[in-house]
Amino acid sequence: MTIDADTDVRELRTDVVDTVDNAIASLGGEVMHAIDPRRLLDYPKGPAVWSVGVVKVTDAATPYTLLVTYGFSHAVSPVDARSGVEHEYSIAVPADIDPTPWADALLRHLTNYIRKSGKDLAVGDILPCYAPITCVPFPPEHHAQMVQTALTNVVVTIDPVLPSIATEYGNIEVRRFVGVDDAERDRIETWSASAFIEEYLKRDPLLLTDLKRESAMQDMDFRTKVDARAKAEGSTTEAILLDVYWSLDEGTVSIEFPGGDEAAKLMAALEGRLPFNEQLVVLAHDCTPIIFRSADEVAFHIEDSALVIEGKLGSAAFHEITKAIRPGHSEPTAVKYSGVL
Repeated sequence: MTIDADTDVRELRTDVVDTVDNAIASLGGEVMHAIDPRRLLDYPKGPAVWSVGVVKVTDAATPYTLLVTYGFSHAVSPVDARSGVEHEYSIAVPADIDPTPWADALLRHLTNYIRKSGKDLAVGDILPCYAPITCVPFPPEHHAQMVQTALTNVVVTIDPVLPSIATEYGNIEVRRFVGVDDAERDRIETWSASAFIEEYLKRDPLLLTDLKRESAMQDMDFRTKVDARAKAEGSTTEAILLDVYWSLDEGTVSIEFPGGDEAAKLMAALEGRLPFNEQLVVLAHDCTPIIFRSADEVAFHIEDSALVIEGKLGSAAFHEITKAIRPGHSEPTAVKYSGVL
């Protein structure tokens, strides 16, 4: 790597690095750094973060390894592009799970995604990765060499063991990435990420990303509790993406509703929105959205190119629509309705 007068060198507050080191070390172990040789260069020529600190915490009830980014925040890396950014990211794995090479690579990959896309990953967000999180940071040709897992999504919350680090330049919030599987993602997306994490903390106060664990949704006690809360509290999710399709021809709308897990997700989303007088936007891959709204009478109309379906969930009239949403059938169900305005 060559550095000359025209090279953008990353600004770094070494005193804040020491402060973060000390905060992480206070959890009970020596801090090691997983270093990218390009870290001296500012983004985008260099990585999105300066380093990833790693500490093995052996005296916890469940020993674990914690990894934390350095340099995503302005406090650590005071460049103009970081102005106003007051957080770093972390991930924690059980001690019997080898975090190499995937865990620090995942932190780097996701922080690079944020820098490149301009889309923050805030507390309460969930990001579908559409592949095992151990594979996501690497090219497809290397995926077969990576350890496999059912965790294919990350949810963002406050780090439960290191929520904030006080520095001379302000507090740094530490946001934890937690790996979740598709069933857990579906429950989060049809309810609330923060509420789901509240319940999940009762079973794992450390919020570890355990690549080998079974789905929390297979634990019937946990599932009963979260389903009951979701039904009572409703959903904070305004829109979901599904394999649904609709078209309109001379006042008759044809809709193809998904089957299987996606049908179950659609019903859960409707149950979390319509009884609370909140609309649900169903985004599709190959057509404009379908918007479901609560109303006394069933009606169909077009609004800004979206199909709007109104009705009262649970009523006999609206059941004529929802009966086409069939979680027990793996294949999609195609239906037609006339009288679209």
